[in-house]
Amino acid sequence: MDVAYQNGVGHPNCKCEWSIYWDKSQLETQYLSETTPGEYEMDQKRKATERELRRAENDLSMYQMIGNGKMVDKTMQKIERLQSKL
Repeated sequence: MDVAYQNGVGHPNCKCEWSIYWDKSQLETQYLSETTPGEYEMDQKRKATERELRRAENDLSMYQMIGNGKMVDKTMQKIERLQSKL
């Protein structure tokens, strides 16, 4: 913040808000220093599968609400496949 103020940030009656910004490379460097490369890749794949599973579960509830039996069956199969993948 001191460097920013020295370079002109912070005008009179300033109501700007500060927040922390982490560059993606900083996060990966910090995370990678705590894990092995194989663990990092597996963790990322697991998280992606969990996100896909959540989307499928949301889709399932939507298809059930509108009464689309064909899509309910397809989505149930997808959910089972994703759960076994985890």
